[in-house]
Amino acid sequence: MGHEKMIEILVSYIIPIVFVLGILIFFHELGHLMMAKKLGVRVEKFSFGFGKKLFGFKIGDTEYLVSAFPLGGYVKMAGDDPEKLKGSPEEFFSRSVRGRIAIVAAGPVMNLLLAFFFMTLVGIVGFRLPVHENIVGMVEEGSPAENAEIRIGDRIISVGGQSITDWHALGIVREGILKAEEKILPPTVAVIIEREGETIVKELPLKESWGIEPYISAKIGRVLPGMPAHRQGLMDGDKIIAVNNQSIISWQGLSGRIHESPGEHLILTIEREGEIFNLDIIPFSHELPDRKIIGLIGIEPPMADYRVVRLGAFEAVSAGISTSISQLGMIYRGLWQLISQPAQMREAVGGPILIAQLAAEHAKAGVDQLILFIALLSNVLVVMNLLPIPVLDGGHILFFSIEGLRKRPLPLKVQNVLQQVGLSILVLLMLFTFVNDTLRQLERASAIRERQLEIEEKNGESS
Repeated sequence: MGHEKMIEILVSYIIPIVFVLGILIFFHELGHLMMAKKLGVRVEKFSFGFGKKLFGFKIGDTEYLVSAFPLGGYVKMAGDDPEKLKGSPEEFFSRSVRGRIAIVAAGPVMNLLLAFFFMTLVGIVGFRLPVHENIVGMVEEGSPAENAEIRIGDRIISVGGQSITDWHALGIVREGILKAEEKILPPTVAVIIEREGETIVKELPLKESWGIEPYISAKIGRVLPGMPAHRQGLMDGDKIIAVNNQSIISWQGLSGRIHESPGEHLILTIEREGEIFNLDIIPFSHELPDRKIIGLIGIEPPMADYRVVRLGAFEAVSAGISTSISQLGMIYRGLWQLISQPAQMREAVGGPILIAQLAAEHAKAGVDQLILFIALLSNVLVVMNLLPIPVLDGGHILFFSIEGLRKRPLPLKVQNVLQQVGLSILVLLMLFTFVNDTLRQLERASAIRERQLEIEEKNGESS
C-alpha cells in the first residue's frame, strides 16, 4: 500500500472515527466521574483510551490519563470490586443502591445531554437545507395544481406579481401574501408558469395547499455506507433512469417506487458516465413512527445549492428536545425490529468499520452534518448502554435494582456467571459486526468490479 493511500485512509477514516468516538466516550466516562465525586466516592483513575499510559497528571486523589488505544476509556473507583472491599466510606460499594445506580446511570445521561446540546448548537449556529429550482417535480392527484392543469416540468416564475427565483422563494412569497395587512384576501392568486418557452397564467387558491413539490433530479448525491445501494456498488453521481423498466424522471418518483417495495426484488437501470446498465437490489424494510413499513436502499439526493437556517435560542432548544425524543424512538423501534425480525440484523447492524465510513461521509458533507451524526451516535450509545446486559451500564443497574428489591445483593457467584454470559454476548456481537462490515466491503468491491467488466464487455462488442 502506497504512502498516499495510507494518508487517505488516515485522514478519511481513522481520524474521523477517533474524533467521533473520542468525544462520545470522554463525556460518557465524565458523567460517571462527576457523579462519583458528587456522592463522595474516591476516583483513582480517569482514562481516555485503553492500554498503555501515554501521559497523565494527578489532581487530588485522581490520576487523569491518556492511553494508547483511543477507542474507549474507563473510570476506576475505589471499592468497585465487591470481592476486594476495605470498608472505607469512600468506596463505590459503600454507597446506597440508589447512589450506585445514579453513578452508573450518569454515563448514559451525559450522552443524552450531549446529543441534546449538539442538536441545539447546530440549530443556533446554523444548518444547511437544499435549495431547489422553481420547477414542478410532482403534482398530487386531485390537488388544486392538478385541477389547474399544472404539469411536471412547469417552471413557476411569478406568484401574485412577485418574481420566483427558487422553490424557497415560492414559500416566502406565499407566506408574505397571506400575512398581508389587507383584511380581505382574494380567494385565488395569479401564478405565472413557463412551459416549453410559452408563458401561461393559472389561478390557484391562496389558503390551500397546491399539492406540488419541487423537481429533484434522480441523480444520487450520496450513497450511505452499509445499506443495499452501497453493497451493490452504486456511486455518487449515478443517475437512476428506470425501476423495473418503468421510466423515472424525478427523485420523488424514484423514492416513491422504492418506499413501496420493502423486501422486493427491483431492477434499477443506471446511467454512469454515459454508460447504461441494470442492477438488482432489494430495499431494506424500515418501520416509521406510524408503524408503516417502507423500503430503503440508502441513497440521498444531490444538494447542488443550499441555504443556511439559523434558529432562535428558544426554537433551537425546542427542536433539540423534539429531535432527541424522535431519535430515541427511532432507535428503540429499530432495536425491536431486530428482535422481532432477526433476518434484518445484517442490514441494520454495523461496527467500527461502518461507523468510520459514516463519520467520514458526514465529515465530507459539512461540519453541521458531522455534529448531527455525533448527536445521533450519542443517542445510540444511550440506548445500547442501558440494555440490561451484564457488563453494560444497564446490566449493573439491573443487578442493583434486584439488590434493592431483595434487600441483599445477588450471590457473587451468580453475578460472575452472568457477567461472563454478558461479556460473551458482547464479544460475539463485536465479532459479528466486524465480519459483517468486512463482507459489505467485499460485496461492494465485487459489485463495482462486475459492473466495470460488463461495461468493458459491452464496449468491446460495440467496437
